[in-house]
Amino acid sequence: MNMQCERGPIGRWRAAGFSLVEVLVVVGLLVMIVYALISVFDRTQRALLSSTAQVDVLEPGRAALDLVGRDLEEMAPAGIGQGTNLLALISYPAGSRPLLCQDLSDGSRRTNFLEEVFFMVRSNNFWLAKGFFVASPTNPTMPVTNGIGTLYRFLSAVRVTSSWLDTNSMFELRRQYLIRTNANPVADGVIHLQVQPYDRFGVPFLFGRADLDPKYFVAHYNAAYQAVSVPSAFPNPGITNVVLRQAARAGTNDIWASDCFFLGDALPASVDLELALVEPQVVDRYRAIPYPANLEYLERQAGAVHLFKRRIPIRNTQP
Repeated sequence: MNMQCERGPIGRWRAAGFSLVEVLVVVGLLVMIVYALISVFDRTQRALLSSTAQVDVLEPGRAALDLVGRDLEEMAPAGIGQGTNLLALISYPAGSRPLLCQDLSDGSRRTNFLEEVFFMVRSNNFWLAKGFFVASPTNPTMPVTNGIGTLYRFLSAVRVTSSWLDTNSMFELRRQYLIRTNANPVADGVIHLQVQPYDRFGVPFLFGRADLDPKYFVAHYNAAYQAVSVPSAFPNPGITNVVLRQAARAGTNDIWASDCFFLGDALPASVDLELALVEPQVVDRYRAIPYPANLEYLERQAGAVHLFKRRIPIRNTQP
């Protein structure tokens, strides 16, 4: 800009300055530049925080999925009457509370189940009982009542030899599992844990399914523990080796989960393992909100939930 000199009213020469309009234009441009820079920095910071949150979830999620998957793959049938080889059931009583549903971006809804799984593993001449469940982050003996908890791994404290593996010892191991004192935390912020067994044809073991592999003798019970379909030889423990129970209902869409019990020599051919974790900052905010507003908040945080899924073949299932 050219500076011009002009004579003042008292005869002195002075330089002409910027006009008010020019100053306002410059200030406006500076404000726009600063605003653009702040927007860029804000987006960069948000992306960094989002990446950090995803890493905080992905690493423990994958590690937990690998741990549970390896243990499930090793399950083995004990072949003893009503002894439990595998059970997978909803962690809280049927009808005690609705399962947590979340709205997804495509307009659908996802139902989060919290199941527990218990199974037998053989190591040479010894048997171990293992299990996974979700409970309070401060106490594994306290069940989850608010939708999010900590994943725990149970391992029987005493190895049972083959000669002593009878029905009584099997139930004792289950009793220890239900007490849940011998459990270690695996991952926090768990909102969904489900183990869905399948037969060798890929048919899921669900209440009411009539097309399951005929080698299984399946008894079906409704949510009130009333027999709906029972094999003709029931209750012969050598015949009925799978029990399916209608366990939990979610919302108004008739979404049911089935409790599964595999007894005697029965095991599924494979299982689908699903594990979902919530980002840590969402968990912290959720736990700071009182009930029931925290559940309403959690229902709107489907984008902060990371779902891990894997199909696991069971090597020791009977052909």
